[in-house]
Amino acid sequence: MELALEFAAGTSLLIIGLSCLFSTGDWVAWLADEQQGGRRRALGLGSLGFVLSALLVGGHPVFTGLPLLLTLIGIGGMLEGTLYLIFPGALPRILSCYAPHYDKIVRALSLAMILFGAFILYAWQEQAGF
Repeated sequence: MELALEFAAGTSLLIIGLSCLFSTGDWVAWLADEQQGGRRRALGLGSLGFVLSALLVGGHPVFTGLPLLLTLIGIGGMLEGTLYLIFPGALPRILSCYAPHYDKIVRALSLAMILFGAFILYAWQEQAGF
């Protein structure tokens, strides 16, 4: 199960990171739209984020070495999902703080996701014996 989640996380991060890199304007527009959607959007994003992150933590309970990073990302996603579900007004406030910098944030996150996704996939293929 851990290998399956590492593969899913690695490929997801890599592809979403590439999407952010090559479609930055679309991602910036999406963030602005989420900010305008306010509390209603927070409930959907919080639910989705919490469920996916809980699956990651439950299926990848690794608390040592570098694989710990993936578990910590899941824990962080659960905390963020909880924040948006309990305090839906937090999402538009948080996004408004970052609004002037959406373009830079999306580009920086895209590079981080690409690098981390590639690293996870490299470690995955080593463990899987490819």
